[in-house]
Amino acid sequence: MLEKREKEIIILTKKLENDYSESLPGVKNLTAQENNLLSEKETLQAEKALLKENFAFEGYEASNQVQRLMDEANTLQQQLESLHIQKAKLELQFERKKQKSSERLNKMENQKSELKQMVEDLQRDLEAKGDEKNDLLELRMKSWLHGCNIGIGLHIGFYEMVSNKFKIRRISAGLHSASLFSFQPWFLCRRVYFVSSFWVLNLERNHMHFRNLAFLERIFNGTPFTVFTLKAIEPLNLSHKTSKTLEFFSFCKKSKRCGFTILALTIRDSVTKN
Repeated sequence: MLEKREKEIIILTKKLENDYSESLPGVKNLTAQENNLLSEKETLQAEKALLKENFAFEGYEASNQVQRLMDEANTLQQQLESLHIQKAKLELQFERKKQKSSERLNKMENQKSELKQMVEDLQRDLEAKGDEKNDLLELRMKSWLHGCNIGIGLHIGFYEMVSNKFKIRRISAGLHSASLFSFQPWFLCRRVYFVSSFWVLNLERNHMHFRNLAFLERIFNGTPFTVFTLKAIEPLNLSHKTSKTLEFFSFCKKSKRCGFTILALTIRDSVTKN
C-alpha cells in the first residue's frame, strides 16, 4: 500500500509540472501581446498628437481620421483589458490546481505516516500477546506445581538454550509433589520452539533417564532421541532421612528442528530426618 501511495504522489507531481508547462506558454503569449498592444497604443497616441498639430490644415477629413483613430484606440484598450482578465483567470486556475495538488500530497503523506504507525502498533500488540502467552504458560505450570502435595521437597534450577537464536534464559520452579509416581521426583522441561512440555527423569542412583521415549519422539516430531543421562558429581542419595544438595551437569542430543541443551541442573533434597 505504501508503494501505491508513493506512485500516486509521483503521478500528481508530474501532472502539476505538466499543467505548469502548459500554462506558461499561454501566459508568455499574452504578455507579448500586451507589450505589442502597448507599443501600438503609444504609436497611435503619437500619430494622434501629430494629427492634432495639423488639425488646422486638414480640416474636416483630419477630424474624422482622429475620431477613427480614437475608436481604434478604445477598441485596443478593451482588448488589452480583456487580455488582462484572461491572464488573471489563468493565474487563478494555476494557483488552485497547485494548492489542490499540494493538499493531496499532504494527505497522502499523512496516510503514509498513519499506515506506518498502524504497522508499528500491530507489531507491538503481537509481541505483547506473545509475552502474555508465555506468562500464561508459566503461571499454569506454577499453579500445577503448587497444587501438588508430598513430603519430598525439590528445587530445580536449569537453563535451556536455542542454538540458532543465541538465546539463553533461566527457568526456576519449585516442585513439591510426586505422589502419583511412587515418591519418585520428576522434572518439567519446556521447549522454546513449539512450547510443549514433557515430564522426564527417573532417579536411579547417579543417572537420570527419560521414562517415555515414544512420547518424547512424538514431541520432537518423530526425531529419534537417545536416552537422556545426567551424570552426578557424587553418587545420588535422595533418602527420606537425608538433607543434602547435589550438583549435576548434563548433555542432550540435539533435535534436527530445535537445538535444546540443559547447561546446569541443581537438585536440593530438603526433606528433614524423621
